[in-house]
Amino acid sequence: MQIFPLSLDATWQQVESPQLCHDTFPASLHDWLTEPCSLTAKLKSHCRHFAVEVLNEQLALAPHALGWADGFSQQSMWCREVLLWCDGKPVVYGQSWIPQTLLTMTKLGNTPLGEVLFQEPRWTRKGIEIATLNGPLKPLLLRLALEVRQKYARRSVFEQGQQQMLVCEVFLTETPCR
Repeated sequence: MQIFPLSLDATWQQVESPQLCHDTFPASLHDWLTEPCSLTAKLKSHCRHFAVEVLNEQLALAPHALGWADGFSQQSMWCREVLLWCDGKPVVYGQSWIPQTLLTMTKLGNTPLGEVLFQEPRWTRKGIEIATLNGPLKPLLLRLALEVRQKYARRSVFEQGQQQMLVCEVFLTETPCR
């Protein structure tokens, strides 16, 4: 049984960090992990059929372990969890933490959040952090009949004025689209 939201507790490092060892991440994922533009657009350009499956949407306490913005941990936020599918294969698990003040962002349905963020130039990305995840996705991976092993993830804080949201993306395979 899956418990939402899934934990993305990890040691996150800035992409530009000198401590970041690029040997830690597969070469096939490097361009995906460091993509500065819309991951949704990149996925769509590499497959014929793209789809979003909403796994969970709920108000939840932002976990302290996310450590992404002072003042947001243990605050009730809208958590959205999705799977991004390319040509019938699940390739990315997405988890977003959206302040309740951004109600329009909580009514997306199967519209990708990335599509909305990159169409609105007032949203800016504060950088990209990357991490490896070992155990928290196991129930989801088993449900999807995917190999249960270390996965690679990225996350970014997006800002618009005083508003911030966190977008996390976990690559379920080492080659998202062939």
